[in-house]
Amino acid sequence: MPIISQIRKGSRWLKAQVFFIYLVLTVGAITMVYPFLVMVSGSFKSVVDSTDFDVVPAYFYDEGMLLKKYAEARYDGNILLYNSTTGAGVMNFTDITPPGAPHDKLVQEWEQFIKDNDLPVSYYRLGQVTNTGFMPLMQRKFIEQLSERFKGDLTAYNRAFNSTAIAWFYIVPPMERFFEKSYVPEYSPAYQAYTDFKRQQDVKDRMYTSVENIYRYGFLSLKYGTLVDSYNKGHHTAYKSYGRIPLPEAVPAAAGPQRNDWIEFARSGLNRIYVEVMPVARGYYRDMLRRKYEGNIAKLNKAYGSRYRSFEQVALPAEAERGTSGAQSVDYDQFVMSVAPEYLRFTGPDILFRQHLQRKYGSIQEINRALGTGYGSIEEIGIPAQEYDWAVIRKHHHDIRWEFISRNYKMVLSYILLQGKGIMNTAIYVLLAMGLTLTINPVSAYALSRYNLPSTFKILLFMMATMAFPAAVTMIPNFLLLKQLHLLNTFWALVLPGMANGYGIFLLKGFFDSLPRELYEAAMIDGANEWTMFWKITMTLSKPILAVLALGSFTAAYGAFMYAFTVCQDQSMWTLMVWLFKLQQTSHMSVTFAALIVAAVPTLIVFILSQNVIMRGIIVPQEK
Repeated sequence: MPIISQIRKGSRWLKAQVFFIYLVLTVGAITMVYPFLVMVSGSFKSVVDSTDFDVVPAYFYDEGMLLKKYAEARYDGNILLYNSTTGAGVMNFTDITPPGAPHDKLVQEWEQFIKDNDLPVSYYRLGQVTNTGFMPLMQRKFIEQLSERFKGDLTAYNRAFNSTAIAWFYIVPPMERFFEKSYVPEYSPAYQAYTDFKRQQDVKDRMYTSVENIYRYGFLSLKYGTLVDSYNKGHHTAYKSYGRIPLPEAVPAAAGPQRNDWIEFARSGLNRIYVEVMPVARGYYRDMLRRKYEGNIAKLNKAYGSRYRSFEQVALPAEAERGTSGAQSVDYDQFVMSVAPEYLRFTGPDILFRQHLQRKYGSIQEINRALGTGYGSIEEIGIPAQEYDWAVIRKHHHDIRWEFISRNYKMVLSYILLQGKGIMNTAIYVLLAMGLTLTINPVSAYALSRYNLPSTFKILLFMMATMAFPAAVTMIPNFLLLKQLHLLNTFWALVLPGMANGYGIFLLKGFFDSLPRELYEAAMIDGANEWTMFWKITMTLSKPILAVLALGSFTAAYGAFMYAFTVCQDQSMWTLMVWLFKLQQTSHMSVTFAALIVAAVPTLIVFILSQNVIMRGIIVPQEK
């Protein structure tokens, strides 16, 4: 009998009621779908846009937002590194905007310069190497290269590099900090492998150090404060920002605060690879070495590991030698600290680029005319890092966008595949749980249904009573019992406590009771035994309810975290959910969203495969 009669169907009031019901149902559906879509959208995001609760991430269609994400990833989420490289002086990655005048010719000149000149590997670092909570592009590439080199043998990698990595996932490239005065790289096999990897990468993935910006944002802003006003007051200048303060290549001749800043920066604020001693000071350097080693060249050779015949053969350290550890580096540092500042000068990518332009074009006027710039002097020319980043975005926006779309999922899949035996443990656990559920429960329900036992009601009541206790209440007793039986950290610990389910037996008994008794009587007349009737009749006709139990068993076993972690604390027995929980402790929220979506896929597939069987059990009886 229909709820709405044929007579009332034409009523406007009834139509309004029906419309209101559908409206409420639609709104209710939206309130369920929208949070899911926000979570899916969040799985494609990072720190810079994680607070935007939009269904479609903005960087999908907005290149301005794509620039912010690219800058965040390229500079490893470190705004100080971004400012010291680009000189932007922003407070947050969300404040980054596309340059108003990108100066394409200047960018092309810079790109051609770094392609034509084999600058020292210490003059640049790679972007997208390390970022807390994520696995950036270069880290993944580095791990892949190492894995191919050692043919996936992590033990061989640990032996070769004197490492203790427990998985490829945890291998992190060295953190190079050549912008710090005291940084000296550890020239180990691992660092050499990373140096070789750096040389193989495209120039667009390199971040060249700006000595000027280290001076401005790593020295002056720390010395005089974030605002440039304090600097202006002490130097009697009127700069609008630190980004406008030039860094002379040589020490200023005039006495004053600018000269003092230059000397302090050269001696105490800058890594020695960017500080050169002029060749005219070579004699002073040798005199210092004679005094230190008491005129004995054998002592110097022993300290340096060299074969000089006399102090006259000792040369000033080259860039590669200045950036190493050891006696020679220490001696050079002492000489820089004591020699007259007039013998010192700065070098670096930005200074070399400036010299290149001056040699190529001659004057600042010709540089401005050729490149379409408006510099007032040669000293104002620096690395066009912001413009270069924007040019890379415009040229490679499809590849960059795809990287951000897939990055979190690649991290999750890489973690799942490389971490222990989580997938295999979960598969075994799920198959055992489903197999025991579809064996123990049907046999128990069949016995209660087929035989009129005097205590059937009491047994069912006892089984229903088990539903009154949450799983968390029985977890500790189960743990103590399994511990006494010495079954912890085994698959038996996972499946034994739940293989007989009171609700499942109760549900199956009710379904078995609905089956026609005539079928069993006919089977008995034909000589069928009890097992044949159970398997051929009961189990065959109970596929829908068995599918429901199988789906519930799969969901419970696959999604088990707390219980699986409690009874199997050995990492070799951890299931997928335990590993994903550990991943969430050290990853960003967007990676967690991606992990949840990846983890939901198997459950969705199992439901899709079993829904026809389940629906047949619901619809067919109704049609009958």
